Amino acid sequence: MDIFDRQEAAQKRTGVLLFFFALAVLLIVAAVNLVVLVGTEDSAKLQAGEVNWILVGWTTFITLLVIGGGTLKRVLELAKGGSAVAEILGARLVSPDSKDPDGRKLLNVVEEMAIASGMSVPPVYVLDREGGINAFAAGFSPSDSIIAVTRGALVQLSRDELQGVVAHEIAHLLNGDSRLNLKLVGMLGGILAISTIGRGMLQARVRSGKRDARVEAGRYGLGLALLIIGSIGTFFGKLIQAAVSRQREFLADASAVQFTRNPSGIGGALVKIQEGGSDVLAGGGQELRHLFFAESLAPKFLRSWFATHPELEIRIRAIDPALLTGITKAPRSVAQPAMAAPQELAAGISGFAAVGAARPDQIIAELPSNLRDAVRSPVSAQAAIAAFLVDDSDHVQAAQKSIFQTGDESVWTSVMALRNEARAIPRSQRLVLIELAVSALKLLPLEPRKRFVDKVRQLISADERTTIFEFVLLSILSEQLLASDRKGARVNFYAIDPVLPDCIRVISLLAHGGAPERAELGFWKGMKVLTAKPVTLLPLEQCRPKVVEESLHRIRGLAPGLKREFIAALTACAMEDGRLRSSELELLKAIGITIDCPIQVS
Repeated sequence: MDIFDRQEAAQKRTGVLLFFFALAVLLIVAAVNLVVLVGTEDSAKLQAGEVNWILVGWTTFITLLVIGGGTLKRVLELAKGGSAVAEILGARLVSPDSKDPDGRKLLNVVEEMAIASGMSVPPVYVLDREGGINAFAAGFSPSDSIIAVTRGALVQLSRDELQGVVAHEIAHLLNGDSRLNLKLVGMLGGILAISTIGRGMLQARVRSGKRDARVEAGRYGLGLALLIIGSIGTFFGKLIQAAVSRQREFLADASAVQFTRNPSGIGGALVKIQEGGSDVLAGGGQELRHLFFAESLAPKFLRSWFATHPELEIRIRAIDPALLTGITKAPRSVAQPAMAAPQELAAGISGFAAVGAARPDQIIAELPSNLRDAVRSPVSAQAAIAAFLVDDSDHVQAAQKSIFQTGDESVWTSVMALRNEARAIPRSQRLVLIELAVSALKLLPLEPRKRFVDKVRQLISADERTTIFEFVLLSILSEQLLASDRKGARVNFYAIDPVLPDCIRVISLLAHGGAPERAELGFWKGMKVLTAKPVTLLPLEQCRPKVVEESLHRIRGLAPGLKREFIAALTACAMEDGRLRSSELELLKAIGITIDCPIQVS
């Protein structure tokens, strides 16, 4: 099972959840109507089959309004994605340029695992008041996701163990689990609203003092009934929530081993949790406990039903049985060929580090220190990005400088100070620096992010032409910094044909990114994966950034299984001659980010 199978399974479970949610709502509406009718109508009429349908209509409308309002309220609270969950739990954002040793260790680990998985580096949070060993990832899409760990995890886990935990959480993001988990929270919020209103009616009765006994009795009965009905709905909702969560944990554990190539990392973390616990006491922890790495609050009633995670011993045994006896194995070594074969490239594109990829910590360590430090601050990260775009022509450079004249003169000075180093680094390192810079730039409010992306667009258009790297850079920045209102990729297409013209355009651009004399052959090999219809390589003039971006947005709506076919077509095109050029790699990264399918290749 690859990343696409997991995403498809998550979407199927979403459909199942919606069915059960609709069924629960239907039963709740029926139960509330029954209570209202019994409490207000004459029993003889009811026994005779005489029903006040006007009352039923209003009761149904109000009940649906309450459930819909509760769901909408929770969805709006979570609209910001992962950062909203972090705020609910009281987590603290760790600045990308943090000098705190524990914070720096955590940031480094998250950076390394994000690079290993092919996704951009997410913002990092710490739950400072939590002594248990735990962590969570949250977000509707890779662009709005975050990773958080407890203080207990940060202090008690070794670096390898922390790496295993972070890799597990990144796997949840890639598999679509985090999006599914947030939908679960929203659905339960609507059902919970019924019991909340019932509890409020009971409390109002206590505070109301002496009033008409009949009215008070009726309100008490209705409030108690709503509390019971809502609680029963919540009971079954949490059963569904726990069952879905348990199934996804084994997949994330297996992915963590693939990312880190070290089963004793995540396995050792689970052993320490077995010894020291993983409780999270923050408000909201109960409702959000299915998001965590391990049980954040162990259920006391019907444990096997309500547990959101499999038993620790079962998880440890699945990773490495030797860990249960205290015998840890050395990390498994992985061969390091110079270039991944096409099938290995496809595995990397599927969301896992391709065999042959350099260790992420080595990749980051090899970056020039000045640029590496610059991309970890929101202000200097802007200068580092702009430094890649400074033109050699004095005329064009003067036009680019004018973009920074309004209150940004100091930024241009920083741009020029970093320019030579930015031009000197290998093209493969540019992508890593961009990914690190995006992590810092995400900390800016939306308006400054918009202004910066607009400046980048102006810098690119100053010479009235767009290179492949410039297209890639602008695509990554636009998707990661301006797509905060996009809640993951919605499936709109269950066949390739509706987006075949878009696939032709994107694969044409990729073919032009390789050796010019082999563009036709690369395009043909790629398109052969998707269709048997006769197709023609588009000239580069018909693959302008704007139209390619629009095509990618439509391709993003493909079902996961069809995305697999599209990625396979890209692989066949890029690897037609057995080589992967820097321009092809850059395009693959930009395509992956835009269609919500992070790509990692060696």
